[in-house]
Amino acid sequence: MKTSLYLATAVLVMSLTAAHADCLDDVADFGDKICGAVRTIGKSSFLTGNGELNAAAKELIAKALGEHSGKAGTETKIYETVLQEQLAAERVSLRKCGIAMARAAIDQICFRSSH
Repeated sequence: MKTSLYLATAVLVMSLTAAHADCLDDVADFGDKICGAVRTIGKSSFLTGNGELNAAAKELIAKALGEHSGKAGTETKIYETVLQEQLAAERVSLRKCGIAMARAAIDQICFRSSH
């Protein structure tokens, strides 16, 4: 009995860890997708004259979130704030941008969906 309980607990822990690892890979890909577009399209293409994100940037985030979560109406404000902060720098670091975007997504996507 004790062995089967231990085995069941070990299987549960391993499956939860694998689920979180998959989610972490997903949020890293999400961050790379958003910030990679900055490299491809260009920083100025995502900003208005007063330094705010334009509709194209907001649409990119919404589309990437929809592809990841399957939900078109996912809250995007957190990610918009992160991208705007990253683009505000004189020189954009795509690596830092991807890390910041992934960090924002971890709590929103990985841990929120597991509760």
